[in-house]
Amino acid sequence: YLTRVRNKKVIDHMNDLSYSDEFDDKLRFNQRFAKYLGRKTLNGETATLTEFTDFIAGQEAIFAKINHGDCGRGVNKLYVKDYESPAVMLDYIRRNQLVVLEQVLPQHPDMARLHPSSVNTMRILTDLVDGKAHVAYISVKMGRGDGYCDNSGQGGVLCRVDPETGKIISPATDDYFNVYDRHPDTGVEFVGYQLPMVPEAIALAKEAAHEIPQVAHVGWDMAITPTGPAIIEGNNANAVNKRVLAVNDRFIRGFGVPDYASKADGAEPQPEPAPTPQPEPEKPAVETTVDPFITKTAREVIAGKWGNGQARKDALAAWFTKAEQDEVNRILGGSA
Repeated sequence: YLTRVRNKKVIDHMNDLSYSDEFDDKLRFNQRFAKYLGRKTLNGETATLTEFTDFIAGQEAIFAKINHGDCGRGVNKLYVKDYESPAVMLDYIRRNQLVVLEQVLPQHPDMARLHPSSVNTMRILTDLVDGKAHVAYISVKMGRGDGYCDNSGQGGVLCRVDPETGKIISPATDDYFNVYDRHPDTGVEFVGYQLPMVPEAIALAKEAAHEIPQVAHVGWDMAITPTGPAIIEGNNANAVNKRVLAVNDRFIRGFGVPDYASKADGAEPQPEPAPTPQPEPEKPAVETTVDPFITKTAREVIAGKWGNGQARKDALAAWFTKAEQDEVNRILGGSA
């Protein structure tokens, strides 16, 4: 485990931040790492109508993303049948700035079994040291419900994976500290589940790690298709993919101190005497606080930056939409 501060030190030590846009700019990443992606991509901002029409030909759906999104935000799955024509579809894409266009990858059956409607991926963290790529850890990320994103920031769950065996070795967790022995939707038992083509995925991640040696600490999101692994994206400011909290994080409820002193002399710790019951003080009025990120996004929703109707719901994800709508109502109601 790493604290946020220590992980930041690792990133600052291993990654030249002047190269960050090679990863953060999705259009640039797709061009630089094209041979690793296993699918066609297109720049929706510069593509001609003919190029776009050829791109969607034969496709049931495509992924359309904002160029600098993170944590699964700004990812949309657009179905071709929902648009009157390629021109109408391309106009919608440009109006909503969903300019990173990618064809949908088919999943390996053993990856799809975890959650069929999302593209489930392995996060493979590589560290490039003295010209050799090392794997620090692997986790597997899966979607929930009818979501098509596997990211925990969009309601998904994740587990640890043994790099040697390719098997899941932990229960799953989500961003709300829930723990699951089985996938809550599909019922697949996690611990011991064999993921497909893990050695091939590791080899591809290690190869990609040499592309930009100035960025040596990278988390690669890797899909597994029936024919092999394919990189979805690279994360150059990657945490260890366990729950990473700042000391003052709002999710921390309290701190405990181990009773080391009593163990030092071999004495068993004595239980504290039961406290004398005291009358319960009158409770002060509860002040409702809202995550600043929720407020910021709500103001963007009001400004129309997240689209309307179903497009906005898809962009925000099902679990996130209610929180945002409540905050929008609060702001428009004059309480913020």
